[in-house]
Amino acid sequence: FSYRWLWSGDDGEHGEAVAPFVGCGPPHGVLPLANVLSIPAINACTSASFVGVAASVVFFTPFLRYLTLFGCVSASAGDITKALSSGACAGIVPDGIAGIFRLAQHPTEEVVYLRARKGLAKL
Repeated sequence: FSYRWLWSGDDGEHGEAVAPFVGCGPPHGVLPLANVLSIPAINACTSASFVGVAASVVFFTPFLRYLTLFGCVSASAGDITKALSSGACAGIVPDGIAGIFRLAQHPTEEVVYLRARKGLAKL
């Protein structure tokens, strides 16, 4: 497993000056480990405050709830908006838990189903 940051020229300075944003990362398996590990990586490599967005059930599920220790908020619009208003950036898996398992149906392709997912655009 390899996770790298690459800054070119003044990219680092521009990255530090960005306003709060919602970043989307499609899942790459049943446990989107790269998405989870990006939370502490972004917080360690930039001065931005970054939180993950998790389904509320994750906070109550054994083992999975420990992954929220990296810094997560619930996937409700109110919690995400509150995090953005406080200056934090938020990372979300746009296809959700259903998409994680839908990906298993296409083992050789990266498939993200967004047609019926309107909540992300409303944020």
